[in-house]
Amino acid sequence: MTALGKEFATLVLVSGTSDSTGETLATAVRRLEWERHLTVYLRPLDEAPSNATPSDEPQLRLRAVGIDKAGIVASVARVLAEREMSIRDLRGHVSPAPQSGTPIYTLSVLVDARGTTAAELEQFFEPVSARLKVEITASAEPSPDAI
Repeated sequence: MTALGKEFATLVLVSGTSDSTGETLATAVRRLEWERHLTVYLRPLDEAPSNATPSDEPQLRLRAVGIDKAGIVASVARVLAEREMSIRDLRGHVSPAPQSGTPIYTLSVLVDARGTTAAELEQFFEPVSARLKVEITASAEPSPDAI
């Protein structure tokens, strides 16, 4: 589960052997949406899922901070997808700004660097930062063995 503002999101991988699995699932989801006031997106996989393996790829930590608004997570994910950078971890939370109480959203994303430096990663996000008026910074993530 990932918190997105005052909402949360959960990814679920469902499989089945019946030819009607997709149709059965779609029917059940429509009922769940109506009964529980949820929004559910279904999409078939293009290929069979593979087991996630630890990456030897150097990792970068991306941090976006700004007034909570729609589109921050989607915009960050889109830029990373365009560069085929894998997201290893994504966390977000909202907290009130001191004195004003304005909701401030902080997004932290751990990505495989794919030969990209922290400075280059920040440059990729300059248009997103300007459009959404959020501060986006990147830093090297220490290796798990680091003390």
